[in-house]
Amino acid sequence: MQINLKKHCGTKGLPSNLEECKNILINNPEKNIEVGAEILKESYESYKDGKIFSDACTPEYKTKTYSEWDAALRGYNGWGCDSNLPEQDKYVDYVNRIYNS
Repeated sequence: MQINLKKHCGTKGLPSNLEECKNILINNPEKNIEVGAEILKESYESYKDGKIFSDACTPEYKTKTYSEWDAALRGYNGWGCDSNLPEQDKYVDYVNRIYNS
């Protein structure tokens, strides 16, 4: 799972020490999946009713509204623009395409 160490270490039963936290997440797949699933669930609960992706990098996504599990995925990956990775705007579309295939 993609877990932001700076944001989540020290929470969800993870140690505050970044190296120790990283080692647990790398070497304990069960804990990694448990934490990732908890983050995804929190994202779902926060955004299930819908949110506009106004901070997207690319214009076509700046007015896109996500809800339900699409909003959870967007929230899990982040609502902001990373100018070094503008393709992240397409993350939800990419995950859904893989899921549907």
